[in-house]
Amino acid sequence: MKCWRYYRPHGSQSLREALMNSCNPVFIGLGQKIGVKKYYEYLNKFGFLKLTGIDLPGEAGSIFLKEEKVGPVELRNNCFWSKV
Repeated sequence: MKCWRYYRPHGSQSLREALMNSCNPVFIGLGQKIGVKKYYEYLNKFGFLKLTGIDLPGEAGSIFLKEEKVGPVELRNNCFWSKV
């Protein structure tokens, strides 16, 4: 997975800079380091796995896979688009 700026790379960057640059490889690497269990703990703590509790018409549940169905590829994909 390449960064969207593959043509002019960021080089070394802090987590804050990675967030500002929306640098996918950084978040894939973080996801791989923390693993599926910890990643899903964070998703739950941030409320991404449940409804808001606000009466919103058409609100749906989470689109995340169940934790037990997540392997290395699914974790990689989740990490770069969710930026958790």
